[in-house]
Amino acid sequence: PTQARNFSPPPDDSARAVPWARYVAALRRSKWLMLAIIVAGTALGVFATRFLRPLYEVQATIWVSQPEPRTRDDRGPIRSEELVNPTAWIELFKSFAVVDSVVTKMALYRTLENPSDSVAFAGFALGERFRAGTYSLTVDRSQRQYVLTTDDRTEIERGAIGDSIGRRVGFLWAPSAASLAKDGKIDFDIVNPRDVSIALRDGLTATLPERSNFLRVSLVGTSPHRMAAILNVWLDEFISTAAELKKRNLVELAKVLEAQL
Repeated sequence: PTQARNFSPPPDDSARAVPWARYVAALRRSKWLMLAIIVAGTALGVFATRFLRPLYEVQATIWVSQPEPRTRDDRGPIRSEELVNPTAWIELFKSFAVVDSVVTKMALYRTLENPSDSVAFAGFALGERFRAGTYSLTVDRSQRQYVLTTDDRTEIERGAIGDSIGRRVGFLWAPSAASLAKDGKIDFDIVNPRDVSIALRDGLTATLPERSNFLRVSLVGTSPHRMAAILNVWLDEFISTAAELKKRNLVELAKVLEAQL
C-alpha cells in the first residue's frame, strides 16, 4: 500500500515584495490633490509670515525689600511694620494708581495713523471730560487755519493755526505753528485711558514666589521697543509709588513715637 504525503508548494516571493507599482499608480491618480495641498500650505505660510504680527515678551525683575524677622523683645514696644504684605506687591504693581499714570505719561490713549505726525502732539493732554473717538485735523497753510472733524466728517471746530484745538471735545492741545508746517490731514484716535490700563493689566504677568524678594514681571505685545519703554515707565511709577507709601509709613511711625515720648 502507498502512503499519502503532504505536499506544500514553495513560498511565493512575489507576495512579500513591496507593491511599488500600486504606489506609483496611486500617486499618479492623486497628483492634482497633492499639488493643491502643497500650494495651499505654501500660501498659508506666506500669509503667516507677512500678515500675522509676532508677539514679543519683555521681562523685568524687581528686588522687594522685606523687614528682617525679629526674635528679640528688647527693641521697644513701637515697631515699624512691613510696608505691605509680600503677596500685595503684585496688587500694587497692577493697581490703577500706577497703571493710569503710565498711560497718561506715555499718552497711550492716543493712536496716530502716521507716526511722523507725533511732533504736532507735543504737550497734548485730555481734560477731565473728553470725547473718545476718531478725529482728523486738516491744516491749510495758505489760509492759516485748521479744521477738526470726526470720522464721519462732522466738523467740530475751525480756527487759526496756533490757537488751542479741540476744546469742545476736552482736548488740552495747542500745537505751535512750526509743528503744523505743512498742509495735509492728521488722523488720530482717542480712547478712554482706563480701557488702555485694563488692556495693559491683562497683558501683564507678575509672580512673587513664596519666601522670595524678587518680583518678576513680563509684558506681551507686538512691538518690542514700545513694550520695553512701557515696562520701564511702569517700573519707575511702581518704585515711586512704593517710596511714597514707605514715606507715609515712616511719618506715621514718627508721630506714634513722638506721642509715646
